[in-house]
Amino acid sequence: MRAKIKLLASDAAIYGVTTLLTRSMSFLLTPLYTNALSNRAEFGVYAYLYSLLAFVNVIYAFGLDTAFLRFFSAKDPHKTEQAFSFSWWMIALIGIVSTIVILFSADGIANWIPDLAGNGDLIRAIALIPLFDALTNVPYNLLRMQRRAKRFAVLRVLNVAINVCLNIILVAFLKMGLMGIVIAGITSSFLAVLGVMPIIMQWLRIKFDAELSKEMMRFGIPTMPSAFSGMMLQVADRPIMTSIAGADMTGLYQANYRLGIPMMMLVAVFEFAYKPFYLSHHEDEDSPQLFARIFTYFMIIACAVYLLISLFIKDIVQLSFGGISLIHESYWQGLGIIPIILAAYIWNGIATNMALGMHVSKKTVWLPIATGIAAVVNIILTFVLVPILGIYGGAWATFIAYAVSAMILWYISSQLYPIPYEWSRLLGTAIVTVMLFGIASFFETSGWMNLFIVSSFPVILFASGILNSKEKQIITRLFRTK
Repeated sequence: MRAKIKLLASDAAIYGVTTLLTRSMSFLLTPLYTNALSNRAEFGVYAYLYSLLAFVNVIYAFGLDTAFLRFFSAKDPHKTEQAFSFSWWMIALIGIVSTIVILFSADGIANWIPDLAGNGDLIRAIALIPLFDALTNVPYNLLRMQRRAKRFAVLRVLNVAINVCLNIILVAFLKMGLMGIVIAGITSSFLAVLGVMPIIMQWLRIKFDAELSKEMMRFGIPTMPSAFSGMMLQVADRPIMTSIAGADMTGLYQANYRLGIPMMMLVAVFEFAYKPFYLSHHEDEDSPQLFARIFTYFMIIACAVYLLISLFIKDIVQLSFGGISLIHESYWQGLGIIPIILAAYIWNGIATNMALGMHVSKKTVWLPIATGIAAVVNIILTFVLVPILGIYGGAWATFIAYAVSAMILWYISSQLYPIPYEWSRLLGTAIVTVMLFGIASFFETSGWMNLFIVSSFPVILFASGILNSKEKQIITRLFRTK
């Protein structure tokens, strides 16, 4: 078991560094946009547009990027070649046809979007981004399944670095506003396609296996509604909030929502490394116990990150370098939603774990049911709570929806692929986290006191037996090595 966890940790470390670099570079765009765009409303329009792109990306992928992961075969290169070819050609066809439709209907789409009437050219330009992104999905997944994490990392980091540099030039210096953001996105996405072109040329074939193609469609299509619902959970609150309260509130919400990026990074790193891992090891004799232990460790790490960010985010945001802070001070009034967003991301990570049983049992038909219910909850609560609580309503709607998703997925998955989760350790970790955060909030602690509270988290876990003596010895050896 330990050797397999080390294998997962090795991949996770590379994906972690990659995600850290790419998300960190992307996060530089938040202070750039909040300081360079004309006002919060323009930032809100940006958030609205890119939330729509998230839905378009799901449509273009058509579930075939996930299907390729399932039908990849390390032992049969020909099967992998056939799976790669079918999935890539289908995604390309869907993307090209859909993009042509958007190009011809751009003026009507622009008039339908708040604050964008008459800006059809912006819609035509932004339509190219999801097309180029779709063409890289399968090549990137091939690298993941081949455990070529280093090459994956180089390609992703270079792509994001190009995007950030172009944004600095076009938005900060040339003052091109939203169009500058879109041009930077188009350019970096197109260069990403060129970056994976050698992979495409190596694995792409004109002909592909008809029977395998049918199997991939049967597996992939049921995951599409789930992915679509997943996107609704992540970004549907922005368009709804814009329609209810305007782009200014959406801009305030989006800027502070993005400050939850450390937890989002943790969940993203985990998912990138974990899905190929459990699809490769689910038939091992000790896999249920292995997956249970991995989930426990994930929760402990997630709770530690939660405390660290929740207690120190205000101090971090208000730091000023050359008169420029992490986000413009006009956005600081929304900092209170950050602990809620961090907790929502933890529920998202739990849901990622709970979806395991459906993937390994090939019962992905249940995924859209679970995530669809959660998405409906998110939409309803956003409509109900935003008029009452403003941006806090959006945050709580997201939190509750992710929790619903995780609980439904756990119930279904437990019937398909039972895993003996370490419930006492999980519950104990959650209680300690809530207790420490409650103390900090009630007494409004800051500075050294917050540092003491965060530092006490692992101490309490060891003292209470949530972390056992063997784990304590391993951690101690790691620090002694350093």
